[in-house]
Amino acid sequence: MDEDDYAPIYVRKNRETYSGMVLDSIFKYLRGAIVIVVGLVMLAIFIPFII
Repeated sequence: MDEDDYAPIYVRKNRETYSGMVLDSIFKYLRGAIVIVVGLVMLAIFIPFII
């Protein structure tokens, strides 16, 4: 059997719409911002108990 007999099969994700990609990136940054804000609030709440 020659290796040239079979064409390679490429598997990739389906293409998303542009608006879907934009929403995904916005939600990614929004989640990151929420995590940072919650972390800062928790730090601000517990600093008086630590000091």
